[in-house]
Formats: sequence, C-alpha cells, structure tokens
Amino acid sequence: FVDIATEISPKFRTKVKMRWDDEFLYVGAYMEETDVWGTLTDHNSVIFHDNDFEVFVDAEGTNHNYKEFEINALGTTWSLLLNKPYGDSGGENSKRVNPDGYDMEPPLQSATRVYPNNAINDPSIPNTHWTAEIALPISKLMERNTLAKRPA
Repeated sequence: FVDIATEISPKFRTKVKMRWDDEFLYVGAYMEETDVWGTLTDHNSVIFHDNDFEVFVDAEGTNHNYKEFEINALGTTWSLLLNKPYGDSGGENSKRVNPDGYDMEPPLQSATRVYPNNAINDPSIPNTHWTAEIALPISKLMERNTLAKRPA
C-alpha cells in the first residue's frame, strides 16, 4: 500500500485479505502501528481524522456512485456513497449530511482490536498493531450501480 495523497510507502505494513459469499464482501486487515489512538465515537463521524482503515468499492468501475467505508481503532464507522470523486466536485451522500442519506448499517458488521491488550490512547504502552474485520453487505455495495454485476 502507498499513501493516496503522496504515493510514499508508509513506515508500517498493512496486510489485507478479502473473500465474499452471496451476502457479504469480507475484509480483514492487519495494520502495524506503535501508537494507536482514536477519539471519534459517533457513527458517521469523519473517521479519517483518527488512525483508520478505509475500503473503497466501485462496483461499476466508473468512479461514480462508489461506496466508501471507514473504521477507526475504537470501532467507530462511517459509510458513504460518492457520486464522483471529491477532486471532480463530487458530493457525499451519507447520514452524516442527510438523515435519509446512504448507510451500510444494517446489515454491515465490523470489529476492531488493538494489540497488546486492547491498549489504545495510552502512550506508555507501545502498540504492535491493530486489526479490523468487516462484512460489507453486497446489496448495499450494488445500490445505484445499474451496470454492476454480483460477484460469481
């Protein structure tokens, strides 16, 4: 992985595995980090202000109506739909900006764990890594994508 803004390889490694079935796209992530912290606890907060893990799904491959999911080390989540990239004047559709906006919950499922001993926000305990497990509902990933096909 590289930083999407600078294309610089990060100091710590991130490993990801994905699988799917008829209902979910499963994503498991292992992220090395020596100082894991998180402050945001409200669902649909702007999660990237904390240490976070993000998943982008463009079911049609068009850069339009793509889905984004973010989770911080506390397990706080934000899911949104973007009609097109922010750099192309795209706009966010989520419950953060509109009570009737896009959201993957329910049936989205997710969990996080910080190592060692779930020690987070404590600089006296060096962390080694944190993990995230996510089950993204395929039905929600397909919304507003008329050309997309379900995975076989």
